[in-house]
Amino acid sequence: MAARSARTTEEYMRLVCEAGRALRAGGGEEALAALAEAERGAMCFLPAAHLREACGLTGAEARLLYVCAACLADGEALPGKAQAASLLAQWGAAPWQGVSPLFAPGAQGGCLHPVAVDFLLQRAPRLGAHARLVTPEEKPLYHSQEALAEMEAFLAGLSAQEGGADTAAIVLCGEEGSGRRFLLSRLAARGGFALLMLEEPDALDADTLELVQRIYNALPCAVNAQRAWPLLQGAPLALYTASPAGLAGEAPAGAVLRCDVRPMTGPESVRAVQSECGGETAGVWAGVAAVYRPAAGRLLAACARARAAALCGKPAPAAFLAALREENSAALAAGASRLVTGYTFDDLVLPAAAERQLRDICAFARARADVYGAWGFGAKSGAGRGITALFYGASGTGKTMAAGVVANELGLELYRVDLSQLISKYIGETQKNIGRIFDAARRSGCVLFFDEADALFARRSDASDAQDRYSNAEIAYLLQRTEQYDGIILLATNLLQNFDEAFRRRIGFMVHFTLPDEGQRLRLWRAAFPPAAPAGPMDFALLASQLELSGAGIRSCAVHAAYLAAAEHGDITMDRVIRAARREYEKEGKAFPPRLDAMFPAERSF
Repeated sequence: MAARSARTTEEYMRLVCEAGRALRAGGGEEALAALAEAERGAMCFLPAAHLREACGLTGAEARLLYVCAACLADGEALPGKAQAASLLAQWGAAPWQGVSPLFAPGAQGGCLHPVAVDFLLQRAPRLGAHARLVTPEEKPLYHSQEALAEMEAFLAGLSAQEGGADTAAIVLCGEEGSGRRFLLSRLAARGGFALLMLEEPDALDADTLELVQRIYNALPCAVNAQRAWPLLQGAPLALYTASPAGLAGEAPAGAVLRCDVRPMTGPESVRAVQSECGGETAGVWAGVAAVYRPAAGRLLAACARARAAALCGKPAPAAFLAALREENSAALAAGASRLVTGYTFDDLVLPAAAERQLRDICAFARARADVYGAWGFGAKSGAGRGITALFYGASGTGKTMAAGVVANELGLELYRVDLSQLISKYIGETQKNIGRIFDAARRSGCVLFFDEADALFARRSDASDAQDRYSNAEIAYLLQRTEQYDGIILLATNLLQNFDEAFRRRIGFMVHFTLPDEGQRLRLWRAAFPPAAPAGPMDFALLASQLELSGAGIRSCAVHAAYLAAAEHGDITMDRVIRAARREYEKEGKAFPPRLDAMFPAERSF
């Protein structure tokens, strides 16, 4: 092949390997000249030349690199320490004195650093479990434009300054899921550099870190750091993602830019879905966005699922919402279970005051974005932006159903907290479990439902012993997390008197669920049997006037009567309903109404 400028990377690497083989055989000057000629005006990527320039290799080091490339191409072992030292000495270099970290004299498997081996073979670098190289692509940014502009101005200032700080750092602060890494990827794409994401302080050694930065033009980023990492404090520029509190201790560099990343607002998330998935999915999402703030990454992942569904001829909005639900289930599976109900306000039979309060809960949830955002109340308030409601009353009066109605009305998922997974006998474990639930719920945007909540939110007692102190500390921590939570918390209890007074003062809505009166029971009986059920003539007025049952008791009677009818191959009749009602009264330990007892004697019923 004529020694002209290389047309392809394969042609170029062929010349590199030819030079390496000639050098290993004791010659190579002609091959080196041909290689130099091929590099001039080349229109393709030149891996060996890139390594040579990025790592500032001397002439002897460059020759050793070509020998290593030839060994890799021929499937031979790389030069070891002794052989590499001999070759360097042959080309006039003092062995292993001031040699580039591209060559590691003590490395197993040869003298060339594994990162350089991967680069020559044009494969992704193998960096271990806690380090990852990311080469972002230019994509739209849907939120935190001001933070991106500030970071770009900081980088421009660093490039323009003469002298000044030797090291610099950018610290992106925000909640998990607020889009910190998403924002960094946009900065990297627009700046033309890669990101080296590090999840542990010792994820890489210093030489590997330096090589990856040089070879891939990468900036190191410490993920979810709590303090400055010694590994990065000598870097010219390091990136950090941190909690809203920032980094503790000493500053990570001479010049530090802190940027606070806010989550996507509802309108921003709607614009993102509109751009990614189109108007139909965005329209569905717009009805939920006022009360649900998913993480930026989770939202875009759901958009990707929606696009895939559309390509398969399936409804994109359903796939979008399903993807968000699956993320929620995975995050909350350890301490809560999802409740799926189809109840709406039409299914509720409550006093007018209780129903009005439930509707107010939904209205307040939809209005929070305007009140705390556009109207400016967020700047004047700290914690307590969430909505907390306590449903109290006798068992079976519809508290769980009401929780389902609120969630369905808002288009959110309802998760019932599993108290057995929260409470632990080990000191400190209960607080950790509570923290995990609230963190997962905040990221998921669901409605948290504490059934029999008095078991957790009980009155604090005088600390007569260590056990009382720990119990009081758990309650205090629960109250703190509840107050800080910015989502929707629904609680249900049969024993209002057992609640801690401090928590009752923090509750936004207290909804009393009473046993239904006769008129309400009539509505419940009429709605108890589905249209498809084979029900015979029913005297609903008689049932409502004589059977003092809760809503749950009435539903239980209807279902039990249906079972009797199916087992006996008949219809749902008054006789079977009374038999079912008699069983409900026995469970509650109450005397059966005399009038019904006379009309439907027990011996006839069984």
